[in-house]
Amino acid sequence: WCVNIGDAGLAALGQGLGALHSLAAITLKFAGCSKVGDAELTGLARGLGELQNLTTVTLDFERCDNIGDTGLTGLAQGLGALQNLTTITLKLSSNSWEANGRQKVVEL
Repeated sequence: WCVNIGDAGLAALGQGLGALHSLAAITLKFAGCSKVGDAELTGLARGLGELQNLTTVTLDFERCDNIGDTGLTGLAQGLGALQNLTTITLKLSSNSWEANGRQKVVEL
């Protein structure tokens, strides 16, 4: 469990990932991270959105109860910018978000 990952950690991860231009696949697991919320997910998505060689993304945010529509919309925007992306696996069960955010992710 990653109980101490929050604002600064995910923002730094997003910035660092943005520099890995040749990265083709990534798997990140944040299941149960109670401090991960909309702002953190949006920051991570910005970094992922800069990885134009990325073809495969697996993200696990199960039981991250602070993720809502804003975070899912930010994720959809970041991943939607990836022209080479062919496979997305999102684990989001047991979260509390509304229809708008779900729809943005589905539209990917």
